[in-house]
Amino acid sequence: MILKLYLFLILLGIFQLGLGQTQLVSGKLIDEITGDPVPDAHIMLPAGTGVVTNTEGLFQLEVKKAPFSLRITHVSYGQTEIHFDQLPQATLILRIQKMISHVGEVQVTAERLRILTEKEDFSLQDFAFDHQFLWMLGYTNNQANRGKLFLANEYGDTLASVRVKGAEQLYKDVFGDVHLILRDSAIQLFSPDSASITFLYTIDKKTFLATMEPILSGFSNKLVYRNVIPHNEEVYLYYYSDSTLGPQFLTHIVDSLEALRKKLDKVTGSMWLVLKSTRYWMPNTKIARIYDDFVRTPLFSLNDSLYIVNSVKDSLLIYDQYAHFTGSLPINFHKDSSLGDIDHKEFTFLPDNRFGKVYLLERKFAAWSLCPLDHHTGKVLPKILLPDFAGMTGITVYNNAVFFLYHEKKHPYYTRLYRYQL
Repeated sequence: MILKLYLFLILLGIFQLGLGQTQLVSGKLIDEITGDPVPDAHIMLPAGTGVVTNTEGLFQLEVKKAPFSLRITHVSYGQTEIHFDQLPQATLILRIQKMISHVGEVQVTAERLRILTEKEDFSLQDFAFDHQFLWMLGYTNNQANRGKLFLANEYGDTLASVRVKGAEQLYKDVFGDVHLILRDSAIQLFSPDSASITFLYTIDKKTFLATMEPILSGFSNKLVYRNVIPHNEEVYLYYYSDSTLGPQFLTHIVDSLEALRKKLDKVTGSMWLVLKSTRYWMPNTKIARIYDDFVRTPLFSLNDSLYIVNSVKDSLLIYDQYAHFTGSLPINFHKDSSLGDIDHKEFTFLPDNRFGKVYLLERKFAAWSLCPLDHHTGKVLPKILLPDFAGMTGITVYNNAVFFLYHEKKHPYYTRLYRYQL
């Protein structure tokens, strides 16, 4: 699902259309064969102004004068350009054809652990998966002035590459789209034909990060946010969408005073035993910081549904694609057994949308492990130990495999990309 970045920037009041005499052009994008609406397609003018079609394939775009052209790009339909000699007086009906993918879906191998960039002369700085492809950012021969962006399949086979300057990292947004972060700007990446790289929208880096970083998750064209009430142990979760005005309520999680007192007594009591022997005194500010850090709401999206951990009620809250609450499941995976029933366990959700699975990524001492979570029951399945590579970073699950970066300890000290089949 391609990110509706500009649509949400408009919604949040960050992006403003240019002033001047313009005409609002309305249209609907449909599949030429089936007649079904095509959502999440980018409709752009040559000047770079663009919008994204909604779930019904509808869009509206400000056009200054005729003649004009519209460039349509979509991950499944490729890129199409349509020319108009006059400004339309009625709703446009645009028809596009789905492209045939030439990228292989499956490769059979007996190797469970593979180095995908073993034979290459470049060192990776970052990598990210979008809906179809693997994007890699690196440097040829470890030289900072020889930056390169690669488009590849999930087995590391290069499909296209371009030189880049001043690239800092790749940023995968909550809708699964990948952006190239430069020193002063952010650019959305797209491949219209599986063999080339297109730079779509460019936006100021500070504006982009300020917009994206508060977003916790995205599901079914909705952006999820959190509001924490300091010192009250209250958390409000809400969402924005392109079909609603203003924030829409999801849930309110609050810890009871009695539960808070028990937790605070446990934490401060345990600390007192340690501090007593070392003759250190803990200021009240630190105790207050511990007090404020109890209510946690980790969450993940999977198959257009949203799952929220309510650590206070020991439950997993489930919302469907319409943001309707459909039920909850009892859970205990969020608790750390070494701290009794205090909810301080550190983990990260790693969803694999292609397989409809989600994993808990945990680190104990120096080892990483994955715990499959049955999101239908709330139970954690047997742990999967990952390869013992000290210093591995960027751990990602995609298409039933784990990908990570590892910095070699021998010359020429390249950072390689590994794939570990689950």
